[in-house]
Amino acid sequence: MSARESVPLDELVDRVLERVEGADEELVARVAAEVGPVRREFVIVDGERCVGCKICYEECPVDAISEPDPNNPPEIDHDRCVSCRLCAKSCPVDALSVVRGEARVRGKEVEILLDRVEVIRRKIDVREARLDESRCVQCGLCRQVCPVDAPDLERLEIDLDRCVGCRACEHACPTDAIRIRRRLESPRFEREIELDQDSCIGCGVCVEVCPVDAVEMEGDVASIDYDRCIRCGECARNCPAGAIRVRERGEEG
Repeated sequence: MSARESVPLDELVDRVLERVEGADEELVARVAAEVGPVRREFVIVDGERCVGCKICYEECPVDAISEPDPNNPPEIDHDRCVSCRLCAKSCPVDALSVVRGEARVRGKEVEILLDRVEVIRRKIDVREARLDESRCVQCGLCRQVCPVDAPDLERLEIDLDRCVGCRACEHACPTDAIRIRRRLESPRFEREIELDQDSCIGCGVCVEVCPVDAVEMEGDVASIDYDRCIRCGECARNCPAGAIRVRERGEEG
């Protein structure tokens, strides 16, 4: 997916004036016209695809996702989100997408470019899918929320060959008659974080901002534990010395 559109610069200035009390219109217009390109990633939720399985909610390392249910898809707190992409990687029904946006001023317009980021989806190994006959009341809620029609209410069983391990049926069951055992594979990444220790000034900012404690100081320089690192790039975005950079897959080193 790729989309491009333009917004009048005056419209952007008006939005700022509406939100910032006492803002000077002339100053806002001048700053807006001179600002460089702004880039950011967003997670987009497809509410019609979402089955309320909670995997995104459980996997988010910074609590940026609200807890969903079959009737209410998750909401993303974009101020908390660190763009690690784990939620989209982990969604078993492709209900979450990552979109990279770039906005730049061209003359009297703001040009906006949106591109979908193709993430490497995690595999879910379903170990067991069990329906307890003694508890099941055949209400049919499991069938309603399952994206692959795995619950068989005539045989009172879950079709393990169909089941994707999302646990939507388990969460929806009012009598706790369903148990799904699964294992998510370790995430694979589309980008890498590169640390130039020769450029590191030992300030420790990267240690403070890392959401998963993957950075520590070794003497006077930072060190990254890549087994723990989720490749969100918070360290790179906050490094005052430019000693850390994010390299996307396929990008020249």
